[in-house]
Amino acid sequence: RLNGLRIDIAVFTNLTQDHLDYHGDMQSYANSKLNLFKWKNLRCAVVNLDDPLGIEIVKNTTASKIITYGIKKDTDDEDFMELRAKEGIFCSKQVRAENIILLDNNQHNNNNSDDDDDDCDENDIISKYENYGEKQEFDNKIYQQFDLVLPNGRVKVKTKLLGMFNISNLLATACVLFEAGMGARHIAIELERLD
Repeated sequence: RLNGLRIDIAVFTNLTQDHLDYHGDMQSYANSKLNLFKWKNLRCAVVNLDDPLGIEIVKNTTASKIITYGIKKDTDDEDFMELRAKEGIFCSKQVRAENIILLDNNQHNNNNSDDDDDDCDENDIISKYENYGEKQEFDNKIYQQFDLVLPNGRVKVKTKLLGMFNISNLLATACVLFEAGMGARHIAIELERLD
């Protein structure tokens, strides 16, 4: 389906049973994904190392640059550590989500506690928007917040998108924006705009 296309950046998010109607079986589907990362003149491979196929992609890609991401800490992910040691792949997750929390907007706004935990600080959110536009409003009662760790900085991200799969997809997006030259603060702002 991709013959004749020039692909600059390829992103691997995961391998699931979603497209077996087209590929037939998991091995054929995995091989199709692997072939994408061997594409002629592929400049950058963005790879989710939380999925075991990510190691195979890192090992076999022809891309001149690889950016890896994941939610799990390398040392907490036994499958990843075992695969990495077995395959002799020495890489870590360059883009990560840490300190993931689920917040209730009403509870936070009505919280009169002196507790100075690491919850969302409105001043931090507002300061990020000084140079990049208006502050994103969060009307959702429940949202997630996490620390986005990038090679060029660390910043808090607040998102309406719930679930670990959404955070993983936000990390993939952050990798592409990082590769495009955006700074950490600007990446966080763009991620917060996504619905």
